[in-house]
Amino acid sequence: KVGLGIQGALGRVGIRTELAYRADFDDTSIAAPQEDWFGDVLASVGIIVPLGPEAEAPVAPAPVVAANCADQDDDGDGVNNCDDKCPGSQAGQTIGPDGCPVPVSIDLKGVNFDFDKATLRPDAVTILNEAAEILKRYPELKVEVAGHTDQCGKDAYNQKLSERRARAAYDYLTSNGVDAARLSGPNGYGESRPLEDLGQAFPACKSEKNRRTELNVQN
Repeated sequence: KVGLGIQGALGRVGIRTELAYRADFDDTSIAAPQEDWFGDVLASVGIIVPLGPEAEAPVAPAPVVAANCADQDDDGDGVNNCDDKCPGSQAGQTIGPDGCPVPVSIDLKGVNFDFDKATLRPDAVTILNEAAEILKRYPELKVEVAGHTDQCGKDAYNQKLSERRARAAYDYLTSNGVDAARLSGPNGYGESRPLEDLGQAFPACKSEKNRRTELNVQN
């Protein structure tokens, strides 16, 4: 049997058509002994009905959406991964807008003393309150409390005076919630580190800028 067929789907069912030639090579026929073989043409049209439940169409997997770095912050420093140039920053560090740690300085400009005094003035107390809040906000900071004097008087006297001034600031900070373990000192430097050098001539040596206390960040 040799032929051609076409099959197509019509939804749940299908249709099949076929055209063929069939031959039977039987040369022992009693009815027609003179024939060596017999042949005929077949044409058919059929309906195909599949059995069983209808196959479910495969579900395409959900597309994988690439993560947006602007919505991620792997190190939790508040700077997204796109802008973070220091992705390994540690908790507690002060972080700049680029995600990198930045040094924190505490400016005590204004914590000055009256001539030959180690008593904190009201304006100095206000600045020390702000410094205490900064230290509480950044618990990893460690600072040196340093006292200084102007250039009037003898070196030995000024050394003791600078130590008393550093002690006044140190005691104020510790009494206002700053852990003493984070404070180095108090250290006095006398007149050895003037901000302005006016020499020993009186009264030019009486520089209020030099009569000061500083907090020097140690880390």
